[in-house]
Amino acid sequence: MIMSPTQLSYPFPDVINPMADEIEAKTTAWINEYTLFPESMREKFKAARFGKLAAYFHPDAPFDRLIPMGRWNLWIFLFDDYYGPYPVEELRKACNHVIEIFKGMPPAATDSAFFLQPALIRKELLSFVTAAWMNRFISDMQGFFHTMITATAYSYKTPVHYPLLSDYLVIREDLIGVYPTADLAEITGTTLLTNEVLENPVIKQLRKLTSLIVALSNDIFSVRKDEEEKEAMNAVLIIQHEQQCTLDSAYAETVRLHNEFTAEFVHTCNHLPHFGQQDKTVRRYIENLSHIIQGHLSWYQYSARY
Repeated sequence: MIMSPTQLSYPFPDVINPMADEIEAKTTAWINEYTLFPESMREKFKAARFGKLAAYFHPDAPFDRLIPMGRWNLWIFLFDDYYGPYPVEELRKACNHVIEIFKGMPPAATDSAFFLQPALIRKELLSFVTAAWMNRFISDMQGFFHTMITATAYSYKTPVHYPLLSDYLVIREDLIGVYPTADLAEITGTTLLTNEVLENPVIKQLRKLTSLIVALSNDIFSVRKDEEEKEAMNAVLIIQHEQQCTLDSAYAETVRLHNEFTAEFVHTCNHLPHFGQQDKTVRRYIENLSHIIQGHLSWYQYSARY
């Protein structure tokens, strides 16, 4: 079985930023700066349409804010592709250097685009965010890096070492990279969320569900790619291995889990508490989370990534 994007659906509007073509053009130019990849790989990245994904994730973002969003969106895909298979100590060193740069350390003159681009992202974001927001963003980046390092114990081995599904869900929640994407969704508007709001159990659960829904959607469409690349962090392949079932049965169980998380997200959105003075901002933020979920699915119709 090969799943089609039309086989999943959400009750959310399918919208895209009106500057989608412009951010795609910029993304194409940025890809050319990642010269550690051969030209053939850079052409594949261009066919993935990562700029369009950023436009789907953030349909309401003004273009000056969409630029760092798009720059970061491209960076996280390419960093994962390049450094994911690296030996753990080299991976850890690269991750630590990125965090240093996001904290304000200038990149070295000899640094590659993997470190020059984060410096530009930080510079662009500082026009729109507070120190508290930047600290949250860095913390979520550290969560992503931690799970990248954890995943090396499973992936890129012969044979692949699949984790238990329960362990996978814990790892994948951060590894999918949605938490920093959700942070960026805050800056679509003019008011950032307070730490108190973000620590509310309802908001924390909606962020978690957004991560897991996107992760399972990604897994459903990337089975062939992940299998070929000996990537263990794919729910379909993990379920097939853990339950010793057919691939079709593993797909069906992954879709069931995905739909269960989606139903919980929708139910929670329909029964929100009131958030006082930040209520309007919170509801806009939750709408932006739904854009991430729907936009990720819509992107598959245009992308050659998988």
